Amino acid sequence: MVRLSNHVSKDFSYQKLSIYIKNDMPKYELIRSIYNEIDNIPPIPNYINRIRKLIIDPKSEISAISDEVKKDAGLTANVLRVANSAWYMTKNAVDTVERAIALIGLRRLSSILLTIGAKKVMTERFNHMESIWKHSYNCAFFSQNIIKMKSKIEEEAEIAYIAGLLHDIGKLVLLSLSPDLIKRITNLSITKHISVSKIEKQAIGLNHAEIGQKIASKWKFPPILINSIGYHHNPHLPPDQEECQLMVNSVYLANILCKTTEYTPQMINEIDPQVLKYFKLDTEESFKLMYDKLMYSYQIAPEIKFI
Repeated sequence: MVRLSNHVSKDFSYQKLSIYIKNDMPKYELIRSIYNEIDNIPPIPNYINRIRKLIIDPKSEISAISDEVKKDAGLTANVLRVANSAWYMTKNAVDTVERAIALIGLRRLSSILLTIGAKKVMTERFNHMESIWKHSYNCAFFSQNIIKMKSKIEEEAEIAYIAGLLHDIGKLVLLSLSPDLIKRITNLSITKHISVSKIEKQAIGLNHAEIGQKIASKWKFPPILINSIGYHHNPHLPPDQEECQLMVNSVYLANILCKTTEYTPQMINEIDPQVLKYFKLDTEESFKLMYDKLMYSYQIAPEIKFI
């Protein structure tokens, strides 16, 4: 694993960065374009929010919820795909939405809806970003399983999956506006051993985590998701947001681990010590045990992707 510094040295000013990355667009113009893009990103589809409201209404019946789900072919296909996945190991194929909802539960359905809605908006607006989504699915799996080491609350594991899947939505915006610039930033990160998010912040004024945070705020996501997206490279939350620390730490750690291909003893040194202490992973033995367990789970786990 390449060691990435958590700090940009003082001599690494924007002027010096511009020599390396040769940004053709003025900094102020790029920032303006980013904010314009955020403003123009569509809201989560109305039918998604309508079904989620039905789910949280204790008076709603399963039949009413399933009727709304069936109005959208893509949503129906996703719900049936999850219900028939290896996660549930059903003997017979689940062929109706009603049976699928009964099997996966309303909590999981709500998570699926939020995930599908966000992914639908971002995929329709930003095409050809499969590499980001592939990484995001991996991060979702890892963050969900990291949460389970600390919490037995199923709802928190569901939120962790969503947070992991959506943590890099800000990167979609940057890539759509200036793919060549992002490529140069990535190359500079590798050659200078500085994290991409730090270089983005120095060179552009905003990094992809902050952009993603603004998109999540626009969509009125819960604070726990907004913070998980915004702080996934820097898990040091302000005091008034510390109730989100478990989720933020999980996505931060998942984002690092899902990029690795094999264990090395030096890996533990690349992770924020406070996060390691939070999960009681501050010894090499405990860290390797966790790493091996996660990698084994990842290898045997069924892959579920939302279309």
